[in-house]
Amino acid sequence: MQMQKGRWSIQADVIYLNFEDNDRTAHFQGVLPGSPGFAAGVDTKFQAWFFQVVGGYTVFRNECLNFDLLAGLRYAGIDAKADLTIVGPLPGLEGVRDLSRTEYFVDPIVGFKGKFELGKKWFVPYYFDIGGFSVDSDLTLQAYAAIGYRFCDWFSMELGYRYLYYDFGDSKDMNIYGTMLGFRFTF
Repeated sequence: MQMQKGRWSIQADVIYLNFEDNDRTAHFQGVLPGSPGFAAGVDTKFQAWFFQVVGGYTVFRNECLNFDLLAGLRYAGIDAKADLTIVGPLPGLEGVRDLSRTEYFVDPIVGFKGKFELGKKWFVPYYFDIGGFSVDSDLTLQAYAAIGYRFCDWFSMELGYRYLYYDFGDSKDMNIYGTMLGFRFTF
């Protein structure tokens, strides 16, 4: 969502992720021939919310392109769970272990965005930000580029690629990327 008045703008963005993988099981043979083995199963779940709000100022605009500078905040809330079940040949080797971790990060970001006009109907929007600066995460960055088509003055569609990266420190990194289809309504 974006609101703009003159050269000033404010933009908000939300991403929600939810992944689950259940009933993964591995069977292990016993060490000695004929000895019983054991099995290990795991159920995993990953949920994440990303929310950002940035303010922008248009430093250059003409009929072919515009370029805005941005500053704001990005929030990341991450919840990861793993349920590990081990079934062995002896009662003492059986057990269930629940592992979970929840983390929250709020980081400053700076960046730029804009759009190249390719005629009356086609355009190329772009976006880049970088942040973290060891406030909560060591580094976060996001990039987006697309090809867009304007159906009328108030409705357009974009097909693009988005990349979001986090370096949380202590060798913990996260990459989220992929194609996206977006719709833009202008009032």
